[in-house]
Amino acid sequence: WLKLISLLFGLSGLFSLKKKIDDAVHRAEMLTPVALELEEGRQIKQEEMLRDYDLWEDVTKSNEILIGLADTTKAVNSLKDLRYKAEEAKLITQLAEMDVINYRLFKQAYIASVDVSKFMDQYEMSKLLSGPYDTEGACVIIKAGPTGVYPKIWAERLVRMYMKWAEKQGYRGRVVEKSPCKDGGIMSATLEFECLCAYGYLAGERGVHIMIRRSDDGSVVSEVCLAILFIHNSLQPNDFYC
Repeated sequence: WLKLISLLFGLSGLFSLKKKIDDAVHRAEMLTPVALELEEGRQIKQEEMLRDYDLWEDVTKSNEILIGLADTTKAVNSLKDLRYKAEEAKLITQLAEMDVINYRLFKQAYIASVDVSKFMDQYEMSKLLSGPYDTEGACVIIKAGPTGVYPKIWAERLVRMYMKWAEKQGYRGRVVEKSPCKDGGIMSATLEFECLCAYGYLAGERGVHIMIRRSDDGSVVSEVCLAILFIHNSLQPNDFYC
């Protein structure tokens, strides 16, 4: 019975894994053809603009076209790679089901499907970011609340959270400046994220961030800790004095 129960639990986990893979593949099969047609059409138009445009007539405009073409070309190549990864995940899943269940192949297919889902999330989000600075890097300034040590600790924790977020996303982030407190935590910190759409992703984070401290038994709120976030589209010389 124990072996049977263990087998059933294993199969249940496998079916759940397969569903996640199938969902990612289906999503990619729905999105990729439409997105690829859109990006390739944009690429053709941008190439035509370059052929018809005098690059030396307006250097600023020329740079905009060249940067746009580079971004579109990157999107086209990424979508083609996405299509390949989705096909790979689908094929590996089919191979894993042909004979005795091959957990190693299922794991390989799942890893490929995670890459597929991650790219689609980023691609869809990038299309929603239409503000004037949304595609630029970001400067994040974190300031602790004025009273007590815990707001300073909370501000330091926010620094770690955003740096961890950048690392997880594969973005390049760095702590430009940090003012430590002698009792623990920080008074303020300035972070810089040099990656496409960082400002668009982080703009919604501006404002007051709250952490609620409770008593040891969790029944009473002992302190409300505040930290304020300022988000800029790039690092300005006076950012350190905001």
